[in-house]
Amino acid sequence: MFITPEGHPCAALGANHAGQFFNDAKQTAATLARFQGDRTKAEDTISQAIADLNLNAGGRSKPM
Repeated sequence: MFITPEGHPCAALGANHAGQFFNDAKQTAATLARFQGDRTKAEDTISQAIADLNLNAGGRSKPM
């Protein structure tokens, strides 16, 4: 459980290591290949998928 800047409780529901994934070239290669090497498009698509699932966090990152 986290607390928002406004002092409200916030449960972080998200995808583990979503942001950190892009820092490991071995893990990123297959994903980037699906997006013709366009890292921005891959990141945007993954971020949108997380949002579409109503998740609000990506791994150890702060809530979105």
